[in-house]
This record gives sequence, structure tokens and C-alpha cells, in this order.
Amino acid sequence: MLSMDKKIPVCKPKLPLAKEIFPYLERIDSNRFYSNFGPIVKEFEVELEQRLGLHNNNILTTSNGTSSLELCLKTFNLEKNSVVLCPSWTFIATAQSILNVGLKPLFIDVNFNDWCLDMEKVNAQISEMKENISAIIIVSPFGTKIDINILENFSIEKNIKIIIDAAAMSIDDIEPSKIIPQTVSLHATKLLNCAEGGLIISEDDNFIVEARSLSNFGISSNGIKENGNNFKMSEYHAAIGLCALKKWTETSEFFFSIAKHYKKNLSDEKKIRFLPDYGVTRFNSFCIIQSIEKPLLTHNFNNFETKKWWREGCHREPLFSSKFSDSNFPITNKISSHYLGLPCFSDLKVSEIDFICEDVLKKLK
Repeated sequence: MLSMDKKIPVCKPKLPLAKEIFPYLERIDSNRFYSNFGPIVKEFEVELEQRLGLHNNNILTTSNGTSSLELCLKTFNLEKNSVVLCPSWTFIATAQSILNVGLKPLFIDVNFNDWCLDMEKVNAQISEMKENISAIIIVSPFGTKIDINILENFSIEKNIKIIIDAAAMSIDDIEPSKIIPQTVSLHATKLLNCAEGGLIISEDDNFIVEARSLSNFGISSNGIKENGNNFKMSEYHAAIGLCALKKWTETSEFFFSIAKHYKKNLSDEKKIRFLPDYGVTRFNSFCIIQSIEKPLLTHNFNNFETKKWWREGCHREPLFSSKFSDSNFPITNKISSHYLGLPCFSDLKVSEIDFICEDVLKKLK
């Protein structure tokens, strides 16, 4: 058994090294251009567009993932105080982005198998109060792939705006859409990161143009017509992003190897399950397990850290708990007590994964 002198951390972000970033810093010094859609930001956007097979002006970088969500909501120009449907089972920023732009989140429960929004319940809610619902935020749970074609058809059929919160999704799993904008986080804990930042991805050029204007106080060639904000990415963060993008293959291969090793060691489906395709065709900077029977508690493990990244669901947070009945979220409630994030970072050793898995299985006996 592996001897542990100290706890294995649940997360240990790693950004590009200073020597890798330095040539970009020299360019910034030479350009004396630090923000406001600078040349390095543009280069980062273009390289991402090329990777995804997109045209110019299909990606907008932002200051963070939450600002990306807010910009999408504002760009849709939704009626103030109207309702946006979203899952309770998500990181709190999804719900806060709705509040921050003067809209009202209405939480819906999720499916047990993939943790995605239960579209039957969404349908029922739309039928009940269609006039007051202005949009839906679909969340990709810890990078789970989303069928964009189904959602595009749903958006057209119901005549309702949809945004995908793909905060933790691998950029290689994104399927761009002209109808549905998608947001990605570039936070230090994510697969592709620049310490802090975000993306909006859309094949609708006009949508990106409008969002870009709103990210810069609403300034446009026709004057300021909308109330925007300052959500621009700096040249420094874009420099880190370009360095991270150059190492994307290396990063992908390492996190995929972690995913496959966890999947191999914890493959007893009677006790533990993973989100769809994790460790098979998909990987992430988070390793999330779900216990079939026993609740999983963070204090159960002495030699490594665990984390409940999404806590217990937004509807249970004091910000929202007075407005939502706990009984309306049976699946979210069950998932929240039966899931854990295990250690997952770029220099996690195979021997450490083996040790973690052995302890997890022991606790579930």
C-alpha cells in the first residue's frame, strides 16, 4: 500500500510555466496593448476558431465563465423579470448569472443517468407558464456531451431561446451551433485554462458582434444603446491561454489516462457509476463518482481530499431555499448525497489513483 505523508489534494491546477509565457509578455511590452480586444486576445480567438472549424467572429473571449453566461442572456435581450429555466443541479454561478441580468431562475430537476435537465419536466413547465418563460440554460454536467441537434429542434419547435452552460466541457467535445450559444470556463481548474477567463461560441456572427459590444460597456459604432459591462479578457490571460492551447494534446492525453485508470479501477457498476462516457471516449479535469447505494461523505477519507463541487443543489442554498420546495427535486437530492469529486490533476500518479480507488471501494463495502 502506498504510504501517504500528506493528503493527496483533490485539485492542483497547473498553468503554463513562466518561461513558456515570457515571449508573449515581451510582445505585450512591445505592443503596450493590455486589454480592449488586443492582438493577443484576437490571436487566441482565431486559434480556437480554427481548432473548432469555425469562421472569424464565431468565438468571443471573456473575463470568466459567469460573464459569458450573463452576456448570452443580455444579448438575447430577454424581457426583464421573465423566467429562465435551469437545473438546480449545477454550480451556483449558473443561477447567479440569471439573477445578475434582472431575470428569474426557475429550477427543474434532472435525469438520474446523465444529470442533465429533465426535458419532460421542462416541457410540462413550458406548457404551464409559456408566456413568462424567456429562455432555458442547459448545463453540461462536468463535461458530459450534449446532443446539440435535439436542442436546436426543441428551441425551434417551442420558439424559446437556449444557452448551453458547457463550463467544464472539453473544447474538442463542443458542437458549434448557429441557434444555441455555448459558454466555456477557462478557470484554472478547467482542462483548457488561462487562470481566469471564458468563451462564448456561436456560429451566429451577429450574436458574437452584439455580445462583444456588451462586453465593452455596450460601446458600438452607433453609440451606446444597451447597458453593457466590462467583461473583456486581458492580453495577459490570453497569453496564458495561447500557451495552454499549444500544450492541449499533452494535457488531453494525460487527463484521458487518469479517466481511464479511474474507470478501470472503479468499474463495479453495483457500487459506483461514472457520468456517461467518462474514461471511455471522454475525460475531464474532474473525476466524479456516484455511489449506487451508500451516501458519500467528504470526511470519510483520511489520506486524500474529496469535494462536492456542486454542493447540494442551488434550491438548497439560502439564496433560493425559501422559494423552492425540497420535495420537487428528488433526483438532485439523491445525487447530491451520493456523489464525490476525487483527486484529479495534471501530475497525479498512477500509484496514487490505485490507493484512492482501494480506499473508496473499502468504504463502500
